[in-house]
Amino acid sequence: MSVSDAYRPLVGRALLLQAAIPGISLLLLDGLLLAKCCAIAMLTFWLGAGCILILRPAHPRQGDRLYFHWVFLALMASAWLLGSVRGLAPQRLW
Repeated sequence: MSVSDAYRPLVGRALLLQAAIPGISLLLLDGLLLAKCCAIAMLTFWLGAGCILILRPAHPRQGDRLYFHWVFLALMASAWLLGSVRGLAPQRLW
């Protein structure tokens, strides 16, 4: 199975974004809550990205492009929101 070259800039941007945000989240003094939320968001993002690459390896659709551009940030926000609103202590997030 060969993946189209059209995915290269999309995956590159996602990797660049996911290299910067975890580094910043590790610097915050919140008991690693944001870092754990970031790890959950990264795992979820790449599971979805793998499904996209398996289902449509030849031609990315517009929705695929939007996924690679914006979904990690949405997953990060929702993981943080669920972790903080539910009152979960950082130790009980995992």
